[in-house]
Amino acid sequence: MNIIEYAQKNGKYTFSDKEFNVVDSLVLSQLSYLKFDEIIPGPSKNEDGVRISELNKHEKKATLFRDERYAEINGKFLDALCASRRFGSLYLNNFIDVIDEILDIQFSAMTVTDNSGFNYVVFRGTDDSVVGWKEDLTMTFKAPVPAQKYSLEYLKKVAVKIEGDFYVGGHSKGGNLAVYSAMTCSDEIRDRIIHIYSHDGPGFRTELVKNSEYKKITNKITKLVPKAAVVGMMGNMEKYEVVDCEKIGVMQHNPYNWIVDGFDFRRAEHISGYSSFQADVLSMWASEMDDEKWSKLTDWIFGIVSEAGITNLNDLNEDKWKTLKQLVNVAGNTDNAFKEEIKGIIALFNGSVSTLAKEGAKEGMHSAEQSLIQAKDNTIEFIKGKLNEKQ
Repeated sequence: MNIIEYAQKNGKYTFSDKEFNVVDSLVLSQLSYLKFDEIIPGPSKNEDGVRISELNKHEKKATLFRDERYAEINGKFLDALCASRRFGSLYLNNFIDVIDEILDIQFSAMTVTDNSGFNYVVFRGTDDSVVGWKEDLTMTFKAPVPAQKYSLEYLKKVAVKIEGDFYVGGHSKGGNLAVYSAMTCSDEIRDRIIHIYSHDGPGFRTELVKNSEYKKITNKITKLVPKAAVVGMMGNMEKYEVVDCEKIGVMQHNPYNWIVDGFDFRRAEHISGYSSFQADVLSMWASEMDDEKWSKLTDWIFGIVSEAGITNLNDLNEDKWKTLKQLVNVAGNTDNAFKEEIKGIIALFNGSVSTLAKEGAKEGMHSAEQSLIQAKDNTIEFIKGKLNEKQ
């Protein structure tokens, strides 16, 4: 079953009946993706918040599903939560949502509480905004990024308003923010954190996970990644557990595709061979890239997207071929000197792929993985060709 069916089947149990668990954490992390603007009070207000069961009757309910791609399944998800004892009695409060394309910030968070002392601080992952995805990529070479700074300030602010101990977590970038805020907050706040959940959240730069603050929370972190992990394998490889999924490829990043058994996820022994190979390539590539190269690559990629008039992922889906043509045209107008730098960066990536492919071939790598490697090479050659097109 998925998290919707989990809420329907196990929703009769309160947290007093069956204690809060890792599946509940993903449920609340997914809930944070809904558009709660003007529905849930912000952290500057001293209000009781909104009960989940009341959301289905709220006059602004329709605004919760502004992301039309997931409106239907999110609607079913919310219906299941509202109808359950387990989630329906929870209160949502201290909601914040910040998007600033100039400062490259996409940040959102809220608190979830009940009347028995349960408290959860949940950070939203990357939404459909391009600025959010740029910030995700920036995390791989720079810290703290704006969202990480916001996560610390938010945790400090709501910790004052929350009575007692609490959980912290999130999906995707939200998982990274949960770990980061717990790592960088004061000892006083950190001691109140019961557990930290990162659901397929990106990792950190090596120096961050080696510092003493991170070591203070290591035993409190549960990081889960799907078998075909991509996002969760970015950055330093933290300790993680693998979840089985219904779909294949990048669709496994979607929480609705994680398989639930009882009150836990169905586990897999290890990530897929492709995900493992991909993680090794990114790790090798990252070791050869300094901060300046990462910054230039990120600015180039998202500069092209911005100049093509794309502000969110829905723009990419409306007319794929028209969008691709716009991107290629903008890329072709890149300054020649800068093109050479970008091609050099791509060459480093190509070198990492080739090196690991040769090593894998010596060890008898599966033919399907070899095909994936060839597809990567073909994609790289396509990009190089487009960069050369208008010189």
